[in-house]
This record gives sequence, structure tokens and C-alpha cells, in this order.
Amino acid sequence: MNASFYSFLLGLAVPTLLLMTACGETEVSAFNRNPSLTTDSIIPISLTRVKQIDLLEPILTTGTIHADQTTNISPIVSGLVEKVFVKVGDRVKKDQPLFQLRRTDIQLRVRQLEHSLTLAQAEFRNVAKDLKTNMGLRKRGAVSQEVLDNTRTRHEIAGAQLGIAEAQLAQAQQNLADTTGKAPFDGVITQREINEGSYIRNMPGARSTALQIQKIDTVEAVVTVPDIYLNRIHLGTSARVFVDGLGKFYHSEIHVINDRVDQQSRTLEVRIRISNDMYEIKPGLFVRVEIYPERRSALVLPRHAIRGSSSPYVFVNDNGFARKVSVRTRELDTDRVEVYAGLEPGTDVLFGNNLAQITPGTAIQVTGRRN
Repeated sequence: MNASFYSFLLGLAVPTLLLMTACGETEVSAFNRNPSLTTDSIIPISLTRVKQIDLLEPILTTGTIHADQTTNISPIVSGLVEKVFVKVGDRVKKDQPLFQLRRTDIQLRVRQLEHSLTLAQAEFRNVAKDLKTNMGLRKRGAVSQEVLDNTRTRHEIAGAQLGIAEAQLAQAQQNLADTTGKAPFDGVITQREINEGSYIRNMPGARSTALQIQKIDTVEAVVTVPDIYLNRIHLGTSARVFVDGLGKFYHSEIHVINDRVDQQSRTLEVRIRISNDMYEIKPGLFVRVEIYPERRSALVLPRHAIRGSSSPYVFVNDNGFARKVSVRTRELDTDRVEVYAGLEPGTDVLFGNNLAQITPGTAIQVTGRRN
């Protein structure tokens, strides 16, 4: 053979070798399964693998700051307000006087009942002495049983009258003490509805608020969490509270999970306690909260490996051809989705710029892998 003929054979062999090298085993398999395929009908595609990771996924929610305690204080007795010792914003200590009603009338009533008690005590002593004497005389037969019985009755009556006098005096003394309103705990005055000279008439079921006091050295961020997260949170789950009004955030943890689930919103109330020694955080402030459950195992894929919206699916390599696999997913972030049904860890799925051209049964050539 001459040199020109060998050159002709070499020109035929080189393209054939290059084609087989480029296609690889996957393309050869596709050709074996469908001999009518041409090079142009095979779509080059990359693979990405379903990864199993430990996922730390915060639960995001919003809520409101609440005081640790809130009490509306009202005078228990009616009367004229003589003095108000505090104003809104004042920090007060437990048992500190807050306001004073006029005491004159009640003081006079106390003195009157003190004298009534003295009379009742004297009467009781006299009758007790008579009872003791008549019991001795009765033993000797000097008085009749009827006289003794009458003395016993007088003794019981005197004892009852003494009890009434003691109770009336105790009630008046309590009323006198109640003319001074006192702080039930350390806190801050957040509302004032009375002034000197005002007359307060308290009637059963119609008691009006004089002052409001809140305990805010510790406050609570009260938020709602969808009930689907109930199995992921517990007392002590860490959280971070962002108080936008202060431009600060605070590290804390869940200390209350309300047992009542709202049937309309399907949410439950969660309370997160925050130390507030400087009274910096005010009740009523809006907060954003991140709750951090324990890490959990999750299967993840790049978002762009998922096809379909209402019925998501992926493609896998089935001996050189694309096979559709239905999956169930949910969004994790802008780049990833969690796969919780349809795929196993380590499964390779099709991925890349040509994925939009893939349909079930499309012949493919794997050209690379995304980690």
C-alpha cells in the first residue's frame, strides 16, 4: 500500500477513537441499549450526590416582651386620697408605701371598738366568775340546777359577744392598714390613675385601678411556634432574642412551653426569660427570636437539582438514560433543599446547565460531578 492509502486509514481511525474516549462507558451503554442513537442525541450532564448532614436549623418567630409580673393596685377601702407617694417611672421596693387615704374616720372607729372590746372582756370575766361560784354552790346543793343552767347560758352569750368585739376590732384595724397602698414586690410604676383629693369608692365587682406596678428585673419574650416543631423543642432549648427597639440581642433559653395549642393557628406559646437588671428592656417591645433545637440528621441536595414545583422530582442515571424519581422536599435556604422521601443517602442525581433538556428516557453522558 502506498503512503496516501495509510493516511486515509489513519484519518478514519483517529475520529473513531476520540468519539469512544469522549463517550466513555456510559455512552457505549446507551448505544448498546439503543443502537439508533447518534452522538448529537446524547446530552452531557453532571452528577451531584445526596448528602447526609447534621443540620442545625433555627426556628424563626416573633413576639412581644412581657413583664415578669403585672399587678393593678386598688385601695381595698373607700376614701379620700390624701397623698400619692409615687409617679409613673418610679422604681419601688416591696412594701414601700405608694398612696395614703384619709385615716381619721377609721382611726375613730378603731378607738370605739377598742372600748367595746374592753367592755366585752369585763362582762365575760364577771360571768365566768359567777359560773365558777354557782358550780361550787350546786355541788353543796345551795343553788338549783336551773340557776346553774342560766349562768352557763350567760357565760356562752358573753363569750360570743367577746368574739364579736374582737372580730370587729380586727376588721377596723385591717381597714386602717389598708388605707396605705404598698408595693407587693420590687418593680416599677407603669400607670397612675389617682391624685390627691380624689375620692375612691370601691364596691364589690367594680374596683378601679389606682396604680399599676410591673416587675421587670426579669422579662419574658412571649412568642408562638407552629405545632409541627413541638417534638424539636423542650425546656432549656437555647434561643436568641433580638430587640429591634434597642438594636441588641440576648442569649437565653426556653423556660415555659404552654400546654395549650391554639386550634385556629395551630401554634403554641413559648416563653423565653431574659435578665433585665438595668430595666433596659421595656414590656411591649417587639422581638424577633431564633430558637435553636438540637442538631438532626437530614438529606440535602442543591436546589437546582429538583425539577417540578407542585410534584417535585429528580433524574438519576439508569445505565446511560435519565430515569425520573419522585421526591418530597422542603426548602432549607437559597441553595439547598431537604429531601425527606424518595432518595437514599449517597444517591447520584443529574445536575447541571443541561438539566432543563432532560426528560425521562433521555440518553445522557456524565461529564463531571459537583461535590
